[in-house]
Amino acid sequence: TRTFERPTSLLEAASYLRDHPDAVVMSGGTDVVVEVNQRQRRLESVLSLEALSELKQVEESASHLTLGAGLSLAALEELLHGRGLPLLSELLPLFSSRLIRTRATLGGNLGTASPISDSPPVLLALDAEVELVHASASSVLEHRWVPLSSFFVSYRKTLLEKGELIAKVRIPKL
Repeated sequence: TRTFERPTSLLEAASYLRDHPDAVVMSGGTDVVVEVNQRQRRLESVLSLEALSELKQVEESASHLTLGAGLSLAALEELLHGRGLPLLSELLPLFSSRLIRTRATLGGNLGTASPISDSPPVLLALDAEVELVHASASSVLEHRWVPLSSFFVSYRKTLLEKGELIAKVRIPKL
C-alpha cells in the first residue's frame, strides 16, 4: 500500500499533503535517499515536488529577489551570477559536490532544518523570508510569509505545520 505521488501543480501537491499529512515530501531527494540507503527507512507515502514548475520560478523586483523552493542549487548558482547577492553567489560553488548541487533544492535544504545545512546561515544573514503554502479544506491555495529567523524552532524542527510546503524564498536586495 505504499504510494508515490508526482503532481503537476502546487495546488495538487498541497491538496495531497493536506489529505496525507505524514507523506514524505521530496524534491531533489538528496536527504531522503540517504535515509533510505543508509538507515534502511521504508517510506509509506512519498510526495514528489519535482514536476512543479511553480517551484522553479524566479521573480525579481527593485527590492527583492524571490526564488522558487524547487530550484536546484546548481540552477541557482547560474541564475544568481551578477544579481547583487554576492554572499549567496559565493556560497553555492562551495556547497557539497556538483552532483549534489544538481539535485539538491533550496527548499529541501531549509525544510530539513539540519544544523549542517549550508544555505541557512547565508540566508539568515541576508534577512530572507520563506513562503509557506497549504491547501484549505475548500482546495484553495493559502500562503503565509515567515522570516527565516523565525522559521527554525529547534533541532530539525521548523514552523512548518502539517500539510504545509515551502514554496519560495524571498531575499531583500542589498
